[in-house]
Parts: sequence; structure tokens; C-alpha cells
Amino acid sequence: MSDNVITLKFSNDKPPNISTSVTPKTPEQSRCKHNTAITVDEQYRVLTCDHCGCNVDAFDYVLARACDGEYVVRKIMKLHKQRDELRAACDALLREEKNTKVRLRGAKTQLQFLENDIKRIQSQ
Repeated sequence: MSDNVITLKFSNDKPPNISTSVTPKTPEQSRCKHNTAITVDEQYRVLTCDHCGCNVDAFDYVLARACDGEYVVRKIMKLHKQRDELRAACDALLREEKNTKVRLRGAKTQLQFLENDIKRIQSQ
């Protein structure tokens, strides 16, 4: 085993120039962020985004639609439950209103009887 040290010497003090160019991604390399317009090519079995033109993975597209479908179903179930709760609350308020009207009618009747009694006593 030798302890050799390798040293690199540059002709001047500047580090070497590494020329790197970055090219934009091709439609096949990029991932589409759009969720709406997709064209299906039956011949080549390819899904293409109508907005940006990139190819969309079929599994990713189907998975996204399935997740959206599950979200919609959950939202509908939640809205049905909320509707049922609101109907129950509305029915309870209607019963309470009906009971209040009955009590009010009874109080008015009792008031009329008292007024009639007062008039009868005053006329005697």
C-alpha cells in the first residue's frame, strides 16, 4: 500500500469550464398538471393532454379519476347526512311552533274569559 498523493495542476488559477446546457423536457418526459381535456389515441394506445400536448400515463389518469369519484361519492353522502339533519331540525322547529301557537291560543282564550268576568262583575 502506497501513500501516493495525486495533485492536479491547472495551467492558470481558474477552474476548468464545464459547459452544461439544460434543454426543456419533451412532452413524454414532463408530467401534465391538467385534469380535464384528454385525447385518447386508440391506434397508439396513448393519452395526450389537449392543453400542453404531453403524454399522460393511463394508470395515473384512471387513478386520478377513481380518487375524484370517491371524493364525489363521499361528498354526496356527507350532503345527504347534512340534509337529513336539517330536515330533523326543521321538523322539531315546526313542532315547537305548533305547540307555541296552541299555548298562545289558550292564553288568549283565558284572557277573554277573564275580561268577560271583569265586565260581568263591574256591571253588577
